[in-house]
Amino acid sequence: MPKKKLTLSNSIKLSSFILCLFTTACGIQKNPKYPNKPLCRKAGVSKNTILALTWFPQYCANKPKSVDCNFASQKPQPRLTLHGLWPNYTSKCGIHYGYCGNKNIKLTLASEVINDLKTVMPAANDKNLSLIKHEWIKHGSCQKRYSQNDYFTLAAKLTKRVSKSNFGKFLTQHAGKTISQREIRKEFANTFPNITTPLQLICQKRKLKEVRIELPQFKELSELANNGRDSVYTNEKGNCKNLIFIQK
Repeated sequence: MPKKKLTLSNSIKLSSFILCLFTTACGIQKNPKYPNKPLCRKAGVSKNTILALTWFPQYCANKPKSVDCNFASQKPQPRLTLHGLWPNYTSKCGIHYGYCGNKNIKLTLASEVINDLKTVMPAANDKNLSLIKHEWIKHGSCQKRYSQNDYFTLAAKLTKRVSKSNFGKFLTQHAGKTISQREIRKEFANTFPNITTPLQLICQKRKLKEVRIELPQFKELSELANNGRDSVYTNEKGNCKNLIFIQK
């Protein structure tokens, strides 16, 4: 049987198919760390959720010319700011559960939600809403319970709850000082006694960069417990050393 010639048309189709398999050309965002695990980009199967809060003074110390810090210099911002609210499925995907929807999905947030986000997330002042779009495409798309508006409203509400709590005030009072992990964890435990999962502290050169709190699925902070939780990280307590500097 004579072999069929590879025509230009067939060659283009084949190239498109290969491109679709290994890039985002098909519209569905591929998970870069777990490309062969469909479960790691399947919405609605997360076992827990991470509330990631940035210590904003340290962020601006690292990136003083960033757009976020420029906005913050014009209007005072809380020191604990929203990075994201991340559905997670650690046991199957490590920390790389994400990109569960179409990468080209449009962000349709109400103006009042954007204004609410501006009070806890300096990046929300960016007219392109780049970080917010990224957070929805990578993380928000992996849960089915909330609309875009409700998802970001909840994220802002949880951020305010932590930022205005005794724990948030404790970090602010110790800005410019070096304190121990033990002191930070003790204050967190006293402030949120119902959160029994480890607080993850992320540092950069012994300086506090981010605080991550594990939530069991999507629940209010006042309802937290760790029953049946899926372990978050291999190193659950973060990468900080014993002594931590809190940027002022």
